[in-house]
Amino acid sequence: MKRMLALLFACAMGLAQAAELVDGRLVVDVRTHEEYASGHVKGALSAPVDKVGDIVEQVAPDRGTPITLYCRSGRRSEQALQALQSRGYHKLENLGGLEDAVKRYGPLVR
Repeated sequence: MKRMLALLFACAMGLAQAAELVDGRLVVDVRTHEEYASGHVKGALSAPVDKVGDIVEQVAPDRGTPITLYCRSGRRSEQALQALQSRGYHKLENLGGLEDAVKRYGPLVR
């Protein structure tokens, strides 16, 4: 029930793509919305680093959700990882930069 409510809330907030897990993980692009719009991994949630905690909590309230983070170079995704750890998330991965995301998940979509 909690998961369903979270997904309904995510849809209402325009975060419908967040319901899609990629390889069993929530993939989060922590770049700006403009960077995300220029190309992102298919199925990735847009959650800029300064809002990542609030957005991820809305979409994945379960602190055991496996989450992979990426940005342009890996620096912001490390900041996002630390922000999510401070909120109790523990299955986190800093994938690094956009090139690393493309290697794992395939070409970018717009």
